[in-house]
Amino acid sequence: MSSDADAYSYAYTEPTLSALLSVSSFLVALNLFRVLVENVISGAGLLGEISVGVIFGTPLAGILAQEWMAAFEILGYIGLCLMVLEGGLNTPLSHALPALPISLAIACTGMIAPIVSSLVYFSLILRPGYSLLHAFAAGAALSSTSLGTTFSVLSSVKGGIGEQIGQSKLGAVLMSAAMADDVVGLILLKVVVVLGSSSSTSVGWTIGRPLLASFGMLALSWILAKWLFAPLVSILLRLTPERLKHEVNLAVIVLLTTGYVAIASLAGTSPLLGAFIAGIVLAFLSGSPAASSASDALSTATAPSFRYTFEQYINPALSYILRPIFFASIGFAIPVKTMFRGPVVWKGMVYAIIMTGAKILCGAWLPATISTSSSEPAPSPPPTSLLLPTSLLGLAMVARGEIGLLIAQVAKTAGLLEDELFLVCIWATVLCTIFGPVSVGWVCRRWEKVGAGMGRWG
Repeated sequence: MSSDADAYSYAYTEPTLSALLSVSSFLVALNLFRVLVENVISGAGLLGEISVGVIFGTPLAGILAQEWMAAFEILGYIGLCLMVLEGGLNTPLSHALPALPISLAIACTGMIAPIVSSLVYFSLILRPGYSLLHAFAAGAALSSTSLGTTFSVLSSVKGGIGEQIGQSKLGAVLMSAAMADDVVGLILLKVVVVLGSSSSTSVGWTIGRPLLASFGMLALSWILAKWLFAPLVSILLRLTPERLKHEVNLAVIVLLTTGYVAIASLAGTSPLLGAFIAGIVLAFLSGSPAASSASDALSTATAPSFRYTFEQYINPALSYILRPIFFASIGFAIPVKTMFRGPVVWKGMVYAIIMTGAKILCGAWLPATISTSSSEPAPSPPPTSLLLPTSLLGLAMVARGEIGLLIAQVAKTAGLLEDELFLVCIWATVLCTIFGPVSVGWVCRRWEKVGAGMGRWG
């Protein structure tokens, strides 16, 4: 009888002292290291969280068991989806659609420039023996942009300038470009898998499916949001007692986000695109896409905005648990014990410099937009007003993070990256993920200090 009961239940056992101490100290260390690093380098608290992942994970001390790291990896990805959802909620819809062409141009630049630079660096300069396929796999790993890092840095910058940027034209361009970069990263990941396998899978369909799914979801979401979701949510909120409207908002957020993430994944595109579209749809349903404060939400006679509900009910868990765990999971994947071998270090540092420059090129689209956006003569903007947004856009695209590590690992497993080349890619990914947030934080502080305002970028 006892065996039959065990087959239909999980036997509850008291956790061991070592497990309790390991997990609790890990969670405390994540927030402690983040605060310490944040006080030294504004906007770079995620570096402390990544360091905790390196220390507690397999790369160094191995304090956490493998099953715990697997569980934290899943929780971290949930945190990443919520960060992207928050980015969609904060995206000003009046700027998002007009910014789409330049966002796609920036995303293409951020994809092509690293791949071309990698082909030159590996095949012609570093070692002519490297094949074009090896160089392409390395470039594919470094062509992505860490969407979670981009959103996290802007939301963590002190002084309010980060929030202003997030709700501005510049923020809409940056978020849309980073999102498009993530879709492109998913495509490159699948291309790498096909190139590394002996199957006869069509590369054309591998590339076309995520693109069709992405544009199809965007088009259908506009129709559904206007003609289905908006009337249903309006009726639901009218029938809901005032004291339960936050709970209803929370249920709508969870159901809509879960549905979009699942549909995006099953359709063959990035689950993060589903989370981002869900955020934009929720912003549209709120009636004020970028309600700037709690007072805005509470002053309405109908219901609090979805953004305010997110801040009150989800953001605390995201800020102190899920977001830190996500960046720690990046630290789990950094093989620090093997990264300091001979020429790997200098090759990786040089590659990181090249990859940083390749992404900074994305910022050149802003001056080009100014020169072509109007036929009427206008006074030239002062150097500061042009330099700051251009620098911010380029530097915000530098961080690679989770997507870069994933593509590099898949390429290594597929035999497209040998051990040394893999470590060089890891060096570049890690250094770019460190340099990008630190530089963005510095630019935001400089922006705040000079008091330039948003100007034409608002």
